[in-house]
Amino acid sequence: MKKILFLILIINFIFQTNLFADDLRNVTFSQKIESTRNGVVFDGRTFIKDGMVRLEYKTGDMDSISVIKSRNIYSYFPKIKAGKRELMVTEPYELVDPKIFQSKEMLYEFLNNMQAKEIGKETIDSKNCIIYEYVDLRTEINNKLWVWEHYGIPIKRQVSEPGIDNIVTISYYDIEVDVEIDSTLFDIPGDIVWEGE
Repeated sequence: MKKILFLILIINFIFQTNLFADDLRNVTFSQKIESTRNGVVFDGRTFIKDGMVRLEYKTGDMDSISVIKSRNIYSYFPKIKAGKRELMVTEPYELVDPKIFQSKEMLYEFLNNMQAKEIGKETIDSKNCIIYEYVDLRTEINNKLWVWEHYGIPIKRQVSEPGIDNIVTISYYDIEVDVEIDSTLFDIPGDIVWEGE
């Protein structure tokens, strides 16, 4: 179950809590989280639809799935039918609200609230990106965000904490926007044994 706890930390690291807006575009993408200290710590696929999020990834040699819906996080291993469910944290202080993938307007509102400054431009995988930099005043974490100009979607993010010799890079790739996503992807299997229940 330590792997489940690590997984929940990863989910909270990636997402803020405000997932529940209407009329957002469906988005799916792969993402890789690498740290200068630990190498690749996460590699998986994410699906976002109607305020719900599904992450698929490997934990060791086992497939892992996490679904976020109705303010709950369901993290489980289908092979062993075991998992953990928790109420999502209520204080949004983490890295990326999924809505910034689903709405260009919300992305720029997020950057404005963070008082982000445009510091340059770069092309990543044939995508013209604007690079923004800001310090999250809630966490004092330094952020750089590469935003794909055409869709207003993050392509890459770098995070560093003052006084800690570690840079975390989150790369988003194989991005599909306004695609059909099967709602059953967000269904929770009925045969999972939940920790502590």
